[in-house]
Amino acid sequence: MERITLKPAKEGRKIPDPKNGQFLPEEGAKILLSKYWRRLLLRGEVVEVKPKPKKTETKPKKNKKIKDEKENYKSDMNKKGVE
Repeated sequence: MERITLKPAKEGRKIPDPKNGQFLPEEGAKILLSKYWRRLLLRGEVVEVKPKPKKTETKPKKNKKIKDEKENYKSDMNKKGVE
């Protein structure tokens, strides 16, 4: 079975969780998708909460040390007359 995050469709709605005897939190909870939860999804009593995508950098930052080493190597080669 699949795990998804569900929350009540309407604010203030109390949805019992038969597995632990508690109510489904308004901010949502990870639920093992069973017939019970599928039925509530189909009736519109609960909705799936999609996780927010994490921000990732598009360009990796260059390591300044490596960049400095490359420049030093190039300048050393130029001093020796090597191209």
